Amino acid sequence: SGGRRKLSHRKTVPTVDLSQWIQRNFALDDYIIFKLDVEGAEYTILRKMLEDGTFRWIDKFYGEFHPKQPTGWTKQQKAELMNNLKKRKIQQITWAAEEQTYQDMENLHKPQVPA
Repeated sequence: SGGRRKLSHRKTVPTVDLSQWIQRNFALDDYIIFKLDVEGAEYTILRKMLEDGTFRWIDKFYGEFHPKQPTGWTKQQKAELMNNLKKRKIQQITWAAEEQTYQDMENLHKPQVPA
């Protein structure tokens, strides 16, 4: 049924190759903060970025993973991707859009009220 989201309704939209776009539009010494929240498409995007070496351009990576979204990836494939990110020391900083928080919020925005 598609659940609450109408996943059974498909629409074709134009896309770009994110890896190519980053590599063509930025220099390696540019400071790039990359935020990825794409409701399940992150697995395929991140795999391609690993294959293409695009993370050499990325200085800070925020994102959300959506393990319950229909992606066509098995649990094992998702775990392998996560292990590959870890092996290459690519740290994802958690971004929780629905809560409007991110993992390094306290470091970036020092509390103004004494504890």
